[in-house]
This record gives sequence, structure tokens and C-alpha cells, in this order.
Amino acid sequence: MVSLSDLLNGPKLFEDNFGARWGPRLWRGFFILALGAIVIVCLTTIGGFGRAIYSEVAGWLPGITAPPPPPPPLPLPRQAAPPARNYTTKTVDELWTSMCENRTALQCDLFLADEKGKWINLEGVVMDIAPHNFVVFRAGGENKRWANCSFSEIWTAKLGALYPSEIIKITGKIIEFHGDVLDLGDCDLISP
Repeated sequence: MVSLSDLLNGPKLFEDNFGARWGPRLWRGFFILALGAIVIVCLTTIGGFGRAIYSEVAGWLPGITAPPPPPPPLPLPRQAAPPARNYTTKTVDELWTSMCENRTALQCDLFLADEKGKWINLEGVVMDIAPHNFVVFRAGGENKRWANCSFSEIWTAKLGALYPSEIIKITGKIIEFHGDVLDLGDCDLISP
């Protein structure tokens, strides 16, 4: 059994175990290896203060430079800002009565040309939610015009929580009137 006093008396321990000729030589080799391992651990970045010591020592010795600091993390890609939305000043009822009521589908399409691509805010009652995030609802004033609204896949979870007859507020891009139904695209849910 090796005790603490044996470790403090290392040369004697090696001489007793390896003989007078090899004991001191092996002790010196063991001592140099142990000391070298301690120095290497301290000078590497594994040791918490290794970089600080290395840069301090590098200042004393010409020609030795401290290792460069690690590069900063890469920035996250920026998402392009969505283009500004141009909103119509008309309500869904005004769009219908001023442009489409008592007109053919072609006439309605021609009169609605200036409003196509503009955005509109609507509040209405959910009638149905079809697969692929296609919402059918009634919107507008007393007449309650039908509206179809197409949502992107990011809205699937929120749309899945809606029920028929629930009141929602949406914003969407005007595509066309199909009969007396307003078709909207790129819709966003404002509030359920």
C-alpha cells in the first residue's frame, strides 16, 4: 500500500522498487511527465485560465502570438419585410352593390379590376372550414355577403380550433367576386 509519506519520498520509493541504478532515472521521467501534463492542461483552453496564461506568456516572448479568439456566431438570416399592404376603402357590401349587383360576371370582373389585389378587413360568422385551410364565412353588414378565404399552412392549428357560427376577423387580398361570393387569398386571422 502506498501512503502519502511514500509519495512525498518519491525518489526513495522508485529506488526501492526498481533498484539503485534505474529508480532515480524512472523517478525523473515520471516527474517530468507529470509536470508536463499539468502544464499542458493549464495552457490549453480546457483549463479555464489557459488562454489568459498563454496570452500573458506570449507577450513576454517575441515571435509567439496568442491564438485568435473563436469567431462570433453566424447571424440568423433576416426575413424580408412583407410588402406594404394597400387596403381598399370600401366594405364588402359597397364592393357588391357598386360594382357587381345586377351585372354580369364579366361586368363585375371589369368594374372590380381596380380593387383586385387590394386588402380588405372583414368580420363575419364561420360557416365551414374546408381542407387546405379554406374558410367559408358570412361577412358584411345586414346583407351578410358570403366570402371564401384561403389561408396558408401556418394557420392550420388556429383554424382547426374554430367552430361553425364562431365570429372571426380576418384580413385578405381581394381576388374576385364569384357570383355573389367574395374570394380572398393570402388571408391572416386577426382574431377568432
